[in-house]
Amino acid sequence: MYKIKRTDDFSNWLDGLKDPITKQRLVVRLRKAMNGNLGDTKFVGEGVFEFRL
Repeated sequence: MYKIKRTDDFSNWLDGLKDPITKQRLVVRLRKAMNGNLGDTKFVGEGVFEFRL
């Protein structure tokens, strides 16, 4: 299992999304990551990975 750290900036951005389908896809993706399924990721440097949908 992984720990997902949700910042205030991210929460505000996510809450501000106007497309409910996109918002739900992101929430589902984060839940999968918390359970160990990182899916399609790319290393971008300095210990940072990006999730791709």
